[in-house]
Parts: sequence; C-alpha cells; structure tokens
Amino acid sequence: MENGEKYGRLTLVRKLEGYGGRNVWECRCDCGNLCRVRMSSLKSGHTRSCGCLRRERQQEKFQDLTGMRFGKLTVISFAGQKRGGASLWNCRCDCGNETQQFGTNLRRGLVVSCGCVRRESGKRQYKQNIHYVNGTQLELVRSKKIWKTNKTGVKGVYQEKRTGKYIASITFQGERKILGRFLTLKEARQAREQAEKERDEKLEGMLLAQNEAKAPL
Repeated sequence: MENGEKYGRLTLVRKLEGYGGRNVWECRCDCGNLCRVRMSSLKSGHTRSCGCLRRERQQEKFQDLTGMRFGKLTVISFAGQKRGGASLWNCRCDCGNETQQFGTNLRRGLVVSCGCVRRESGKRQYKQNIHYVNGTQLELVRSKKIWKTNKTGVKGVYQEKRTGKYIASITFQGERKILGRFLTLKEARQAREQAEKERDEKLEGMLLAQNEAKAPL
C-alpha cells in the first residue's frame, strides 16, 4: 500500500497514526474532498468515495413531486432529505392544513391526507355506533360503568354514612328518582335492577315509536 494508490474515486494520500493500530488512511476523492477511511473498507469495495457517489445516485433516482396530488394532498415544495436519503415534501391538504410527508409514503398510498380523513372516519364510526331516543343516548344510559366514588360496587347505589342504609336511585332523561332506602345491599341492588328493567322496556317502546315515525309511507 503506497501513496497514490487508487480505490474507486479515492486516492491514498497518507497513512494516519493514532487509531489504535487500525489501518486508516487519508484519501482524496475525485471530487476534491479529503476523507479518512479504513483500508479494510477500501479493499472490500465498501467505500469508494467520500460520499459523493451515493449522493449522485440518490439524485439520479430523485423524482420531483411538486404539483402532484396524492389523495387529498397536493405537494407544494421540496423540504429536504432526512438522514438516510429519504425525501421530505411540504404538502397542502384539501382541508387547508399543511403537513410534511415522506415521498415514499406518498407514492405508496400510505398517506392520503394531513390526518383529517382518519379523524372524519373515526367520527362517522362513533356516530354510527350511538343511538338516541328523544335526546337520550342509549349507550350511555345502559352503561355499566361505576364511578370511582361509588363504594358499593353497584351502579346507582350508595351507602348513607349517617344511617348506614343503602340508597338506590336511577336517573332517566335528566330526572333522578330515589328508589328507596334499604337495610341490605342485596335489597338495594334488586330495586336498582328492577328499575333498569322498567327503564329499558320504556326505552324500547320509545325507540320503536321513533323508528315507525321515520319509516317511509
């Protein structure tokens, strides 16, 4: 190995010291840049330039996306390249928002909006799964969720500190109805379950009447 030997675009200038015994050389690239490269990388062909060769190849593959549409996105300008050579583009969505997206994701159809399409789809699905009867949301009324402040473990039943009795209640269409005060939790639970059954029967009747009113003549 002598000064002046050539590996790809790199020409050996001098061997460098202070690399812990590793065989490292200073090289001059055909483009004029100086760089430091291990001899093993030069001999294996892994390194053939200062990096300019890779950049040139990337530029050859570069596709200008300016003005092109991908779903709801219109590419307005090039935003630069990230580490690894991935091209980033400034885009304007039909909804008015601007966003940056990778060119590969745009070309593959992985991105079609600023995120508004996914949000709109989620809202539609949420609304489709919710049913109302005279302003009452059925899913909320029938929910078995118990608040953290509830110490009895039964929805609509709490224990009165002063008397120790269990009070059962139910709320429907904005009105809270006290079902009674009971000596045992079992009695309070039964009263609540009976009230829920009567409420659900009433809701089903209201829903049936509502659907009949909407049915075409």
